[in-house]
Amino acid sequence: MNRAQQAYFADKGKGAFSNSITALGIGIKTQTTNYNYSIGATKNAAFSYAVSSHEKKNLTSYVGAVFLVPSSGANDAKTVSILCETNALGKNIQPSIPILQNGVPVCGDGTVEVSK
Repeated sequence: MNRAQQAYFADKGKGAFSNSITALGIGIKTQTTNYNYSIGATKNAAFSYAVSSHEKKNLTSYVGAVFLVPSSGANDAKTVSILCETNALGKNIQPSIPILQNGVPVCGDGTVEVSK
């Protein structure tokens, strides 16, 4: 979803992150057996959630973020992203949102960055 948000932003122009999973065109359902998926966007960031919804499995929940960061040019900007997972396992554990510190995305409390 992070990459889809970056592509959506590049196609639509500045400040155009999507608030709709359908509009991203990635073909995923908003609810599956194991996860509920949702997204939210502001002018400068987009957040994507995969929150565990399974009754019996202890699964990790995830949050992805894409931030708009000003570049060296007056009208230039770039996007940076991060994917974080919750430290705790279980149903309906909502991960805290990542933040941007000095142009670098950082996972929020109770989450750790997913390694590449």
